[in-house]
Amino acid sequence: MTTITVTAAPIGNLREIQRLTVTGNKFLAVSASIPVPYGDLNLAQATGANELDRRVKVAARMACDQIVTAYPPHIYPVIGTDDCLKVATDNGLAEAGSVIAAAKR
Repeated sequence: MTTITVTAAPIGNLREIQRLTVTGNKFLAVSASIPVPYGDLNLAQATGANELDRRVKVAARMACDQIVTAYPPHIYPVIGTDDCLKVATDNGLAEAGSVIAAAKR
């Protein structure tokens, strides 16, 4: 099946962890990924492209929800200011945009 992968991570830039690491403390970098199938869509048509965008947004929300469920912020504080949903959605939509552009060629 043809898919793209939407990945969510509370920290988009792992270098930020290195900057914030204090000797003796350990930080856990977590992520969650959701495959998004699109083999059933005609991406050369607007309806297919719009459906893929919708699927990416749903997958981004699911991935971020998985992180929050597995690592509740009140127990595992998030370091940094990245917005999990925005980062996951933006990355997924960028990948979807590439696939859609290729389908229109």
